[in-house]
Amino acid sequence: MANIPNADLHWEATSSFNIGIDAGFFDNRLTLTADYYDKVTSDLLFQASIPQTTGQSSILLNAGKVGNTGVELLVTTVNIDHKKLKWTSNFNVTVNRNKVLDLNGETQRIVGASSSSLFPGSGASTTSILRVGQPIGSFY
Repeated sequence: MANIPNADLHWEATSSFNIGIDAGFFDNRLTLTADYYDKVTSDLLFQASIPQTTGQSSILLNAGKVGNTGVELLVTTVNIDHKKLKWTSNFNVTVNRNKVLDLNGETQRIVGASSSSLFPGSGASTTSILRVGQPIGSFY
């Protein structure tokens, strides 16, 4: 079955800012890499529900803006460095926060419901929601 065309559909757009630092100490036996990023994606592609009388259940459209901000930290140590044995250790920490910034004037969209896989047959269900000011992947 063919999809309903959308003449207003266009590519998502992304703007980002990223700054980082790499540093080595003790003849590079200890290295540190730290990055900060801030990215905003607008004109998100979204599958929106439409009336079943159209013969389709959804249409693809551009529907909002999401922001991602985060920090990445990597520490590497060279513990042993001999001819026959080399031992290095890595420690990595990443924190990412995303937030729905805009839904084309709407405050929220219900994006899906499914039966709970944790308790099959219980009748419990989870529903995903996109809500301005909240992270993607929130449950309602």
